[in-house]
Amino acid sequence: MSMAARECVFFMLKNNHFTVIKNLQLYVTTRVSQDVTECIDLIV
Repeated sequence: MSMAARECVFFMLKNNHFTVIKNLQLYVTTRVSQDVTECIDLIV
């Protein structure tokens, strides 16, 4: 994770904890599904 991203997360955590958690879950889910899709593409 880049420095800017970390600062952004920290800023959001300070301001609105709930939104951050939802956004992080969304981010992680999309990241993982992208990685999995790329992986499957490589295998297939």
